[in-house]
Amino acid sequence: MIEAAAEPARQTTQAAAGFVVYHSGVHKLSWGRELGVVQNYGIDFYTSLSERCGCDIGYGQVGCAYLFLTDLWDDWQEGIRRAHEYGQEVEVLSKQRAAAVVPFIQYEATRGIVFVPSGVRVRAGDAYSVLSREMQGPGFSVRWNTLVTGFVRDGDRVRGVTTSAGEFRADDVVVAVGAWSHKLLKTIGINCLAVPAVETRFVTPRLSGVTSDMPMLIFRDWQRFYIREERGGLLMGGGEHVSDEVDRHVNIDDPPRTEDIPGDQAYRIRGLLQQVEYVMPMLKDIQIAEIRSGMPTFTQDDLFIMGPVSALRSLYVMAGCQESGVTHGPGFGRMIAELITGQTPFVDPSPYNPARFDLS
Repeated sequence: MIEAAAEPARQTTQAAAGFVVYHSGVHKLSWGRELGVVQNYGIDFYTSLSERCGCDIGYGQVGCAYLFLTDLWDDWQEGIRRAHEYGQEVEVLSKQRAAAVVPFIQYEATRGIVFVPSGVRVRAGDAYSVLSREMQGPGFSVRWNTLVTGFVRDGDRVRGVTTSAGEFRADDVVVAVGAWSHKLLKTIGINCLAVPAVETRFVTPRLSGVTSDMPMLIFRDWQRFYIREERGGLLMGGGEHVSDEVDRHVNIDDPPRTEDIPGDQAYRIRGLLQQVEYVMPMLKDIQIAEIRSGMPTFTQDDLFIMGPVSALRSLYVMAGCQESGVTHGPGFGRMIAELITGQTPFVDPSPYNPARFDLS
């Protein structure tokens, strides 16, 4: 593994919200049964990691509540039906049940609330730091502080990478560099259609009434705010990914380092949260204690990019996380390993094949 930073998870991952949730149908109608298998794999993956590592990675099986405030609730009944059909435990909360599950929410102010009890939260940066330590040993090594600058080619086969520390060769190369995928792959004429956008989240100081068993919240049809507990305070972000919001724009050809992204978006989101204070009154007095920014990447069809680059043998790409890379990353990592080693992937990878886009 070749990493430009001095330690793991120093860029977008360190800013991840850490929602690991079953999203198919409930969150996105276009995500189906098989992608739900990947989501459940992620839930099991972090649960196992938390159980064996013996350290704090912010893990908690607290479930996730999707709040609906508009008439989109009526349209979303089909998604809820599909989630049930896929075999997922999904509960539409009654007023009485909501009082027990999400007592800090004004139930009458919503059109409906869907609760998925299997959802877990993690502190993604801490989780991946633990994983990097676990993996190191015979057959695996990491080069820190090493910037990949290009590829070593032999005709139509990729033989390795060029870096700030020289060449490294391998039988297969996997590009998993998030917002920098387009910049790196462009060096060999590949147009990776995963567009980065700034996502900033912030954490409040400790708040009275916020407990570690608080469910995660997603305002599904109103600015897509997301909120969860973090060390006795609230971690939150969101605001619709509107293209004309300047604080979300980055240069796809040369994205910034996350530490160079201004924190202005956090204050804009704090202002937008006033729109839902009538639903969640504890938001009225929140202050910002910590700000972190990352750059998730998005595709036009809301699906991930995962698989071989058809024009070049031995080159694989993982990109287009759709702001849910922490949830799907473990499963997609397994799938790409199965592709490279000639195994049948545990989930059909064809919907995510880079070949669906014109990469030239």
